[in-house]
Amino acid sequence: MSPSSSRVPATLAPEVAAVAQRHRERLRETSAGREALAAADPRVRATIDYVFACSDFVAEACTREPGLLDDPALTATDSGVPAYAAQAQAALVAHPEEADFISWLRRWRRREFARIAWRDLAGWAALEETLACLSSFADAAICAAQRFALAELTRRFGEPRSESGAPQSFVEAADSTQKKFGSRPVDPTQGQPARRLCELFPNP
Repeated sequence: MSPSSSRVPATLAPEVAAVAQRHRERLRETSAGREALAAADPRVRATIDYVFACSDFVAEACTREPGLLDDPALTATDSGVPAYAAQAQAALVAHPEEADFISWLRRWRRREFARIAWRDLAGWAALEETLACLSSFADAAICAAQRFALAELTRRFGEPRSESGAPQSFVEAADSTQKKFGSRPVDPTQGQPARRLCELFPNP
């Protein structure tokens, strides 16, 4: 195991090693996994047992996408927040179809969360970097999902407008309709726009 394994109590070391070994064996079941493991940076190979033992999520992410192991961003020495907003903007252009965008969003989230978790567990990232990356990624991902959902709803139903003809968001339009017919105002966390956001930002 890596130097990080010194944080594991001696009484738990055998169990931790067994968990890591199980994940390694799963990774080696495919040729892509074996190739990625062989090509990985020495620092990745030195910490893989500890990280896999600490996080089933990271181990599963690497099994699904072995390319994570040789991603240069994983071992980057220059700490900082990736250009998430630019990545999201590029994806909105590259994946105009709903199914493709949803698939990309799911893979992007899994990949970035695994990268952030690995750097944190391996001790390569300061707490400030970890929190900044998580916050910035969440902002970019939610904004991307919202922009795609609103564009898709506009394509299907047209742009919502007020009685005076001014453009409105879908939430504002729903709220105005509810008030017009005497119903309670729409809860922004419910309804069609919010449901679409949930669908576009699914669980990994």
